[in-house]
Amino acid sequence: VDEIEVNFIDCSCKVMVPNVFSPNGDALNDVFNINSNCSNFSFFELNIFNRWSQLIFSSNKINNCWDGTFNQITQPVDSYIYHISYMESGSNFMKNIKGIVTLIR
Repeated sequence: VDEIEVNFIDCSCKVMVPNVFSPNGDALNDVFNINSNCSNFSFFELNIFNRWSQLIFSSNKINNCWDGTFNQITQPVDSYIYHISYMESGSNFMKNIKGIVTLIR
């Protein structure tokens, strides 16, 4: 009887999204930023909406952070909806993440 040992390594991109941030100037969690173990996406888009479905932040670069403002106006303490779409380099499969982030001060 022959035996084969197979080790599976998950090479897919992991995107980590915080659920709260506090843009209060204390240098701790002052921006809403997305982290990933991937360095290269063929497509990335982040959109953040307020409770009235108004788009208040948009970026196509993962390292662009939301500072809690819209049109340079500080946004109130509240929950905001985010939608992230991304595609790993070399993939033809679009991934979507939706959730809520809470802005506190």
